[in-house]
Amino acid sequence: MQPGKISQTQKPLKMIQNNISTVNRNLAYFQKVENLAANRKTVFELIKKHNPITAQELSSLLLWNINQISGRITELSEMFLIKPEGSKLNTYSNCENTLWTIVGNNQERVDLITAKFKELELERDALEEDLSSFELSDYLKKEAQKRLKKVNKTLKQLATF
Repeated sequence: MQPGKISQTQKPLKMIQNNISTVNRNLAYFQKVENLAANRKTVFELIKKHNPITAQELSSLLLWNINQISGRITELSEMFLIKPEGSKLNTYSNCENTLWTIVGNNQERVDLITAKFKELELERDALEEDLSSFELSDYLKKEAQKRLKKVNKTLKQLATF
């Protein structure tokens, strides 16, 4: 047998190992959902049930103030458990509202986290470059340093997901 090639007897073992890995990833995803705080879990379950749904529709279903809903949506979105999926016309305001849907599985969640991580790394690199390359006013320097600190903190948090 050639080096690096998997024999016919090893193929089923490799498939089982891949399946175990997928099961473990998905269990971690569902465990994350199970451990949500009560209000987050309520919002998550309604999004799952009415997939996709707007914040305004959630507010009407739960009879909660829109600010209670939007806060939970932000939290769930930052946890990469829900994502925006288009928009829908709000008949009350005549404005477009974001439709929210749950992230389908842990692999999709990992992909979203990875994309956000890469986006933040690029932003961090650009901020560091600007801070070292340009003569910035004290105000701009301070704002860039604040943003850089926030980006680094978020990168650190994403690394633990």
